[in-house]
Amino acid sequence: IVLVISLLVTLITDYAFTNFILRPFYKIIDQKLNKVNNPTSYNYQNIPTNTTDFKILDNSINSLMRKISDLFLLEKQFIANVSHELLTPISILSGRLENILTADNLPIEHENKIFASLKTLNRLKVIINSLLLISKVENEQYLKKDNVSIKHQLDEIYEDLEDRILDKKIIYQNHVKSDFIFTGNQALIHTLLVNIINNAIKYNMLNGSITIGEDLNSSNYTLIINDTGIGMEKEIASNAFNRFERENNENEDGFGLGLAIVNSIAKFHQLNIDIKSSSK
Repeated sequence: IVLVISLLVTLITDYAFTNFILRPFYKIIDQKLNKVNNPTSYNYQNIPTNTTDFKILDNSINSLMRKISDLFLLEKQFIANVSHELLTPISILSGRLENILTADNLPIEHENKIFASLKTLNRLKVIINSLLLISKVENEQYLKKDNVSIKHQLDEIYEDLEDRILDKKIIYQNHVKSDFIFTGNQALIHTLLVNIINNAIKYNMLNGSITIGEDLNSSNYTLIINDTGIGMEKEIASNAFNRFERENNENEDGFGLGLAIVNSIAKFHQLNIDIKSSSK
């Protein structure tokens, strides 16, 4: 009997310790660590507790998050400033080169060099804008309040890319019939899909095909995009979402940022994205 009573007392004590004494600690972990996705949305309100150690822990976390938030805001400002400082002189230089092209009696060799320089400057602008977009997405500087229709986005993208699809004589089949809608940023989702389908066109073969399908069940919606492209080795496919990672292909221009943008937008919307490919 004494043993049973001792066991009951121990269980009651453990229960009280876990559910009452440690409750503020679990609240700190849950509300101040597990649920923080963005430093700017952090809740600095102290968790009610009479335990000195928990108060110290709570205040220390608040202090740390203030420092992180300050650094986060500085980073955003730095990116905006650097982008402006880089894009402005590039635009000015491009304008000056374009004006030179209008000059009479410009030697053909000079004209060719100017065209090459303009192409390089344009590539720099694309890279800077792409990196700026990735940074803004990763810093959660966009809202996710739009009702996004996947079917509508795909229809719009086909209209935009139809000429390129026809140029390569690609058989384009869109089997998406359901009007699946989710809450997100419509412009970013459009960018995500454009980059994926653009890659499917760019690296496809002449007379190839692009097939878009869907798998909809009670818990998940999966969009499937298949193409008859050149494919990628397993190692390259596993690193495809990294910035500036791309397979060397002299026949195609690229910066290795398209899929990095796709990956950032997918993470921002908490979407899973996967590549299955084999080299041909």
